[in-house]
Formats: sequence, structure tokens, C-alpha cells
Amino acid sequence: GAFYFLLLIFVQSLFASDFAVSLVPGWKDALFPAYHVMTALQTATALVTITLFLLRTCGGLKEHIGPDTFKGLGRLLLVMTLLWFYFWWSGFIVMWYGRRPDEELVLQLFMSGPNRLFYALTLALNFVVPFLLLLFNPIRRSILGPSVVSVLILLGTLFDRIRLFATSFSVTETGTTLTKLPPT
Repeated sequence: GAFYFLLLIFVQSLFASDFAVSLVPGWKDALFPAYHVMTALQTATALVTITLFLLRTCGGLKEHIGPDTFKGLGRLLLVMTLLWFYFWWSGFIVMWYGRRPDEELVLQLFMSGPNRLFYALTLALNFVVPFLLLLFNPIRRSILGPSVVSVLILLGTLFDRIRLFATSFSVTETGTTLTKLPPT
């Protein structure tokens, strides 16, 4: 199990570095692979929560999967949501205060340019809404609360991956700077 977990982290880091960062000239972000791994772990926790909810409601395992399971998963989802924000902020703040022209183009490409809708949905569905919902004990300790938050997290991660990887594959380059942004 430990080797599988280490291999998972290695593959996620390699995937993020090879299929996103390396395709965008000027994108030098050492924290992006860690952000990608963190979002993968958050998504995995959300998927386990949804699977347990479906097994409990549709699979007839109500006596085996109790409310304490969802209470623990709610706490874990809250921690993963806070870690998501931490890794996102750590990567963002370096580029924001760096203010190099290539970093400004990367920020424009992924956050304020043609992908601003996907960026807003990612931020809302992976951090803002789950954080605000999971702050309240009745929602976090219920069975339905963590399950609904998990669906939101899965949708947010889908929008995040579309924003990051589809955009990375559509960038054209000349030398080391971006020459144009993808069409809106």
C-alpha cells in the first residue's frame, strides 16, 4: 500500500509537469505538481464519499455504513479543502508578486483570460462552497452533507482539469514567450 501511494504521488507529479507546465512557455511553478497531487487526493476522498453514499442508499448496506463514517469523511473533506486552498495560494502568490512578463501572461492565460469562467467555477466548487458548507457541524456530521460537497468537488476538479490541460495543449509559442492566447 505504501509503495502504491508513493507511485500515485510520483505519477500525478509527472503527469502535471509533463502535460501542463512543460507545454506553456514561461510557466515555472515548482508547486504545481504538489497542487495537482493535492487535488487528486481531494478528488479521491470525494469519490470514496460518493461511493459509500451510493452503497448505503442503493446497495442495501445501511447497517454497515453508519453516520460515523460520513462524519469522519466530512472532517477529511474539510481538511482537504483547506489544503487545496493552501497549495493554490502558495503557487499563485509567487507568480503574482514576481510580476515577470511571462508570469503575467501565465496568470492571464489561466485566471483572467479566456478561462475566467472555468477558473471561477474551480475556485467556487473546490474551495468556497465546500468550505462554507463544511464549516457547519450539522452539515459536516450528516450523511447527505459530505455527499453533496463531494459532488461539488468532483465538478470543480473537472473544470480545473479542463482549464489547465486543455489550455496547455492550445498554447502556441515563439521562443520563450506566449504569442497569443487561445480563442475564447
